[in-house]
Amino acid sequence: MARSRKKQRKWKGLALGGLILVLLAAAGVRYLDVNVRDRFEGKRFAIPSKVYARALELYPGLSLSSAALQEELALLGYRPVEQVT
Repeated sequence: MARSRKKQRKWKGLALGGLILVLLAAAGVRYLDVNVRDRFEGKRFAIPSKVYARALELYPGLSLSSAALQEELALLGYRPVEQVT
């Protein structure tokens, strides 16, 4: 009888400890969520955006002349070379 009560107390203690651990983890996640949102919420457009790429879709049947393709490649910084390395 005394042994089963000790087991019951042990399991109740483990369950209570687990519950406390889950509640502390949930509070920690909530705390971090609130802090991160507060720091980034008002700064969405404070820093100007820069675009570093030009979108050029290449697909079969595209009407693109050789000169236009060379111009696009030149705008991207590609240069003609004698030997490809």
